[in-house]
Amino acid sequence: MIGVPLVELKSVHELVGLCKLALFCGKGGVGKTTLAASCGLNQAHINKHNSVLIVSTDPAHSLSSLLGIERKQTSLGFVKATWEPQVPFVELPNLKIQELNLQGLTTGFQDTYGSTIKAVMERGSLLDDADLEAFMELSLPAMGELMALLMLMDLLETGSYDLIIADTAPTGHTLRLLELPEFLELMLQPLNMMEEKHRLVISSLVGHYRQDDIDALLARLTRQGRDLARRLQDSQWTGTFVVMLPEQLSCEESRRFVSELKVRHLNVKAAIVNQVALPACQFCTVRATAQSKYFQEIQDIFTPCPVYAAPLVADELRTKTGLLSLSEQISLWENNAFVVANTQPKKFCQLAVDGHLLDFLAAGLGLVVFAGKGGVGKTTLAASSAWHMALKHPDECVLVVSIDPAHSLADSLGVPLGDTPQQLAANLFACEIDAAKLWFDFKQTYQQETIELLAKLLGSSNEGSGIGLKYDQAIAEKVLDIDSPDLDEFLVFRRLMELKQGGQFDIIILDPAPSGHLLRFLELPAVAKPWIKASLEVVHRHHTVDQSKKTVRELLDMLSAIRDFETDVCDRSVTGVVAVTTARELVMEGTKEMLDSLAHLDVPCDTMVVNMVRLDNAECSFCHQIHQREDEHIGIFRKICPKYKIITVTLADREIRGREDLIALGEALYG
Repeated sequence: MIGVPLVELKSVHELVGLCKLALFCGKGGVGKTTLAASCGLNQAHINKHNSVLIVSTDPAHSLSSLLGIERKQTSLGFVKATWEPQVPFVELPNLKIQELNLQGLTTGFQDTYGSTIKAVMERGSLLDDADLEAFMELSLPAMGELMALLMLMDLLETGSYDLIIADTAPTGHTLRLLELPEFLELMLQPLNMMEEKHRLVISSLVGHYRQDDIDALLARLTRQGRDLARRLQDSQWTGTFVVMLPEQLSCEESRRFVSELKVRHLNVKAAIVNQVALPACQFCTVRATAQSKYFQEIQDIFTPCPVYAAPLVADELRTKTGLLSLSEQISLWENNAFVVANTQPKKFCQLAVDGHLLDFLAAGLGLVVFAGKGGVGKTTLAASSAWHMALKHPDECVLVVSIDPAHSLADSLGVPLGDTPQQLAANLFACEIDAAKLWFDFKQTYQQETIELLAKLLGSSNEGSGIGLKYDQAIAEKVLDIDSPDLDEFLVFRRLMELKQGGQFDIIILDPAPSGHLLRFLELPAVAKPWIKASLEVVHRHHTVDQSKKTVRELLDMLSAIRDFETDVCDRSVTGVVAVTTARELVMEGTKEMLDSLAHLDVPCDTMVVNMVRLDNAECSFCHQIHQREDEHIGIFRKICPKYKIITVTLADREIRGREDLIALGEALYG
């Protein structure tokens, strides 16, 4: 990771201006969208001859909402932007915004490249047209995200924009996005080997081979993938700006994120510490004091890169003037930047809760999901609920589990966690499901049998030449090397179902990824089921293996688990979803979209927690202004969502983490 010495810097905008692609990354809810928009607006404003695109790659888009751009509704209930980039401010025609419709990009990939992939597989395997048609009509994993990256690089290399600022998904899924160049190369390797096998077969029959459009397309995709990987690692092209909060959970996640970026040789330009509190009153002072203790830790995480600070503001910044004003307030975070009183935080801030959550165990539920956008407190509420359920029902066994790729559950509980449930109390367990470990274990278990199965399906029609024997095993091995992000998530789903069906736990409390990826996770069974069915039909049609083989048994077990999940997740006597939000207009708009999508999927959700609501303080104009704004938003939400039970939880004067704090929060939540 290459840092820039502090003495060379004047503002964060100089660093953004040095990039062609600036990635704004970080934990959910830290303000990536606002800061990406603010910095993009600043660049377009000060460099009116440069064209700037602000683009969102997060499935749960907020960019258009932030800037007041009307969006279109898709049949799935997800809100997406129109395809064409839009100009949010007529006085700045050099600034455009766009939200990438990943589902549409996946369809675009299939329309553009599907026939080529099918032709290559027809040439290099025994699969016939009926076999391939069954697969080519299905959703291809990770193609939307991959096409998004390729599209952005193409826009830059063709000069369509001088600068692209990407508002990315939360860290766990951003890391998966950045791994896609490697995924593309792994995906193309077996296709290239199939084509090479085809060339040798033709050459052995007619004495020569003439390359065609299929060869040219495979070569172009291979080159594009390698160019993409090189550009992402080139500090003259791509820079990562890590947005975070001065809080423990954000620090821990940022540390892990920066470590992963180093492994991938990606360039971190700077950190932006957002929502830095100023000592306006006693409450604000206590929060500012609690935040200031993280200064040295943040500096250590990002050394030798600069660290900037953006202040906590009372207004929601959704105008050109407000966003430009914020951009001008981003400054180097120095030791003496924020002077706070020498106030010791209280042992625990007594929380005010209006309303109480349902006793899920008493109601007989087996799965409870805390759902919402990033940064709204899902992990904290899930952890506190687990402690409360375990203490209130000592004869019942409780498991709290995280399936977010960027886990924070261990940080919240204050204990190390792994992939297997760890006992925290006599009847309380916790774990963080590790997708990478699941994929490794899966390959270890099924690798040899799967390779043999694939090799038979790939078997050459010209076995006498020896060409099939040379290539089929190698191609099968390359197919199994492909680490698809969607396959990772399906294995996470499979592990969750194993825990649920194992009979050890009376209730599972789920801490999922932020809403955009949670909805994709809930849709995963509908995507995976056709793939499994098609695979079983092909195996059966070709009599490749008998029904006793463990690979086939695993596919059948997966199909059964999917059907059970589809039944359970829509049964309100089994599953409950608690929507978590904060009283910010932009977050509440995203929450409403999530609720609509859950309703479309028939997933029961009738309770919402509005978290971290600021109490009124007439003596502090800052607190009073925020309280009035939040109270107005909650009132509006009650009117537009009358069927939901709405519970409000006040903002504590410091972070809630560890056993004592979580138990106290649980008592307040459940009464």
